[in-house]
Amino acid sequence: MNYIYGIDVGFRFTGITIYCTNTKQIVKTECIRIKPAKNTSKAQNHLEECQELAHELDMIFREYPPSRVIVESPSGGGKSSIAVKAMASCVAVLASVCLLCGIAIHLITPLQIKKLIRAKGAVEKEEVMKHVEDKLTCIGFDYPYKHKWCMDHVADSGACLIVAHNEGLLTLEI
Repeated sequence: MNYIYGIDVGFRFTGITIYCTNTKQIVKTECIRIKPAKNTSKAQNHLEECQELAHELDMIFREYPPSRVIVESPSGGGKSSIAVKAMASCVAVLASVCLLCGIAIHLITPLQIKKLIRAKGAVEKEEVMKHVEDKLTCIGFDYPYKHKWCMDHVADSGACLIVAHNEGLLTLEI
């Protein structure tokens, strides 16, 4: 089977949507939740969180071996420099796992996802969630958990696949 992943990567929550090009269906949606480490050293906490994210990605990659990963590259938006560094670390972990596994990785931006909804202006998370549901439910998209913290990240991972479809990187039957 040939699997293409849409991923919204983050330390606390990583949304994943897996599309099978053979069956032309979404075979899995997942939200990886990394619990904050509780050590006295921030460096040790960061190391353990990176290791846990790498382990979780490796586990799911073994179950559904991807040929390509489409990932939303976090920008940090209005968040602190600490948050921006943490998000960069997440992308580095994902890129490292992909490199070691020989998986092609393609970055898209949050702006590309927002442009699925409208060309200019603010876009609410709920609008992205509705758009992804409307576009991808016909090929098997569903939320693995009905918690807002999960749904937002899984919707962004599904949006990654829609952007890739619109750019000709893959063909979805939508």
